[in-house]
Amino acid sequence: RSLGQGDRYACTGFPGGVHSRGQLPGGGRAPNAQAVADLQFPDDSHLGCAAGQLLPPAPGPGARALLQVLRLLNLVWLPKPSGRAATPGPGFPGLQELCLAGSTCSFVSNDALARLLHGSPSLRLLDLRGCARVTPAGLHGLPCQDLEQLYLGLYGTSDRLTLAKEGSYLLTQKWCHALRELDLSGQGFSEKDLEQALAAFSVMPAGSPPALCSLNLRGTRVTPSTVSSVISSCPGLLYLNLESCRCLPRGLKRAYRGQEEVQGCLEQLLTSLPSSG
Repeated sequence: RSLGQGDRYACTGFPGGVHSRGQLPGGGRAPNAQAVADLQFPDDSHLGCAAGQLLPPAPGPGARALLQVLRLLNLVWLPKPSGRAATPGPGFPGLQELCLAGSTCSFVSNDALARLLHGSPSLRLLDLRGCARVTPAGLHGLPCQDLEQLYLGLYGTSDRLTLAKEGSYLLTQKWCHALRELDLSGQGFSEKDLEQALAAFSVMPAGSPPALCSLNLRGTRVTPSTVSSVISSCPGLLYLNLESCRCLPRGLKRAYRGQEEVQGCLEQLLTSLPSSG
């Protein structure tokens, strides 16, 4: 059920396999941590995949405590119903990066995420692209307080009618002080909800500008005033994706790379906004 410390294991039984460091889809920066020390499913009786048949025997709790990076890309989760309440496992106290991204329908839920991360206060990177069942309320309850990279992009993997329309502000309320990269592409949050969420970056303590340098809003209902506000509030913003944003004027729906392009976007937005006078 796990990888031994220092082992490299080609997990061909998983669709997509277990990717090595540096292969995170979308170019997310991997933390400068030691190689994956352990890979283990807590309480794997609730997972439909035969994890024990795919991975070598677990080296024990000591190695589990050393786990810093866990990537299960395109893993098909099929939770099994349990007749009794499951006892939480010890978790992964040293976990810094978790990737559960998938390109097909994902069954990763708030409950599954909570079981994995209930003992991971040091998490820095969370990649849930394609995991449409995870909600802002579920994420808000996680124990990590200093998340730096959060990827929640949806790329045609779900029915927009079933997506959450509110709650994005729960994410920025909790992590705006630490977030460097945020991906909300394809999410169904309303204009007002996104406005409230991104406004969190404009109320940082004096002398502490937001760390945000990458923001993906592709396919969302973000408005011109909200975009101009977040650019003005985040001087370090170097990547901004506004492709397919239906509420923006034509000519602005594209990706902006580098400070010059991002500031150019702000200038165009300010000229397109109606005068307050």
